[in-house]
Amino acid sequence: VNGGRRMTISSLFELVNKTDHPLFLAVNPDPRHFPKHNCFEDDSIHPLSSDSEGDTDPVLGVEDDSAYVKLDSDNVFSIPYLLLESALRLKGNHLGSIWIRPDQDSSSIDDPLFGLGSSRVGYPSRPIQLAKVLH
Repeated sequence: VNGGRRMTISSLFELVNKTDHPLFLAVNPDPRHFPKHNCFEDDSIHPLSSDSEGDTDPVLGVEDDSAYVKLDSDNVFSIPYLLLESALRLKGNHLGSIWIRPDQDSSSIDDPLFGLGSSRVGYPSRPIQLAKVLH
């Protein structure tokens, strides 16, 4: 910009979906938080962005102070810098937390080999804590 300097802030963490089905991610600064199981199965999620035609971006939304992401196979999600910053303000040594669950509406999850039948897989009770990944 007219000879000025440019600074880019990028995330320290990226998640890559190496499965053959989509995943749902929930991110929150607080590891004691528990995400909603049905955030993509109802209309309670508030989209963060829309494209120029007014369609909702299916990737990201927010509800109950968590960000929810649908991560398709072979796609990459960069952990938001603001998540890390928010987590640093909590008591303790936190960098944020992530919960992961499969998208059971995809065809591969309904395979009888998984043995799930009509049951639903929710988010785990314990998150992946980013600070512990670094240790």
